[in-house]
Formats: sequence, C-alpha cells, structure tokens
Amino acid sequence: MSDTWTLLAALQWTAGFFEKQGVPSPRLDAEVLLGHVLSLPRIQLYAQYDRPLVPSERHDYRELVKRRAAGEPVQYLVGAQEFWSLPFAVERGVLIPRPDTEVLVEEAVAFAKERAAAGVPVARVADVGTGSGAIAVALAHELEGAEVFATDIADVPLRLAPANAAANGVGERVRVLRGAGLLPAWDAAERRPFQIVASNPPYIRAADYAGLMREVRDHEPREALVAGADGLDVVRALVREVATPGVLDPAGARVLIEIGDRDQAERTAEMLTNAGLSGARIRDDYAGRPRVVVAGIQTG
Repeated sequence: MSDTWTLLAALQWTAGFFEKQGVPSPRLDAEVLLGHVLSLPRIQLYAQYDRPLVPSERHDYRELVKRRAAGEPVQYLVGAQEFWSLPFAVERGVLIPRPDTEVLVEEAVAFAKERAAAGVPVARVADVGTGSGAIAVALAHELEGAEVFATDIADVPLRLAPANAAANGVGERVRVLRGAGLLPAWDAAERRPFQIVASNPPYIRAADYAGLMREVRDHEPREALVAGADGLDVVRALVREVATPGVLDPAGARVLIEIGDRDQAERTAEMLTNAGLSGARIRDDYAGRPRVVVAGIQTG
C-alpha cells in the first residue's frame, strides 16, 4: 500500500489484495474496515472518494487489512455485527451472530404472536448458550413485557450479553446468568414455566472442526462450535432439561434449537418427540438448509 492514498485508491487496492488472499467478500470487507477507521458509513466513503488518508488513518487501516488477510473475521476487527437489524458488540470469545439464526427468532416471534392473539402473551423466555446475547436481545426487543433468562458458562459472553441488552434498550428484561444449560435459567425464574426455550448450541462434529473456514476455526471459540462426535452432545443435554416437569408451560410452549444439517435435524426432532413434545418440525434457512428444529406443547 502506497504512502499516499485517496479513499477510492485504498479501497481498490485492498479489494484486489483481499481477492488474491482468498478473502470471501473482498470489496465489502475493504469498505467495512475503512469505514471503521474513518468512523464513516460505507456510502460516505464514495461521497468522499478523492479525500486523502492522513498518516494515522493509513497506519490503522494497514493494520486491519493485514489482520483480515490473515483470516481474522471482520466482525472481530470492527467489534460489531448486526443481527435482527440490531447492533451487537462482538469480540473473540463469542460466536459471531449469523443471519441464518434469524429464522429461529422468526419462529419464536410467530409463536408469541399466536399466544398474544389468544390473550395469553409470552411471559418468560430462556436462551441457552447466549454468547453475544443476539437471540435473547432480539426476542426481548420483539416481545414487549417478556422476561428473558439467558445462560452461558464463559466470561466474555457473561460480560458482552448484558452490555448488548442494555445498548439495545432491553437491559431491564434480559437476565444473563452464569451456568450450563437451561436449569439455571429456570431457577432464576423461580421455577416458573417458560413459554419459549431457544438455543443456538454447539453442533459441529469433532471430526469436521479441522475443515472449517479459517475465519471460524482459528478465531471463534471452539467450545461454542464443537459438541462431540455427532455434534449433538449439548442438544441431548438440553432435550433432557426441557423434559423436566414444570420447565415448559403446559398451556403452550415452544422449543427452538438450531442445528447444522438434515441428519442432526431429524435426530433432534426425534429426541424432542421421545421427550414428550409434539409437533416437531424442521425449519429451513433462506438458503434452503435445515436450520432450526421446532417442537413444544401445543395450545388448544
């Protein structure tokens, strides 16, 4: 990178460099990183295309470009990711929220609307393995009045999730708890039943970990990705917990679990059915891949 660059020249050079390095979205990442350095929205980069970068800006941009070319996710470099049209702070130690997970939120919101129309609004939601808090915050944002209890075992999520809840105006209704699984949330809810239990658990098979994209394998937390030989260790534990008497509202509840492929989806649906839940079905994401298993206690 030359010592004298306009914004447009910097973007063009970086996009070409990223493409040679195998970065998946070279132009977009160049724009996001430069916008971050300059505190400008991406559209403004082109409105000021002939503006030169000052030395401090060149330095900061170079450093981010080097790290992105080495495989570090752009979301960690800028410390942010959007989910459900809401801003979330992210950093190493939490899984980066992905658009695929939004179909889980869609399913939960649709169920909540059914409940509200029947005069029984959702009162309590559990988010197991909350990470950045994306699911918990999105549901609190959509379900006005609902209490959301989110669990995690790692320090970074336990710090970031409450901050993300507060930043999105739902901090008073999202409780983030240290603990594994669902039962710590149930205890915090004074053992009152949940109407929604949601989770994006680890589901990568141990043998598949080495073949993940370097951005994921080398930077995102392994414990948030891998769950045993078949990827279902955490799912099995969660299914046992949702089968605990009193955890789910007998007047109507939904369990929503993200998975990775058709085999995992079918096995998870079978587990939920065997645990006494009804209506198990598989929801695809918008790329047509099996993404969420939905089951529960039917209303009416």
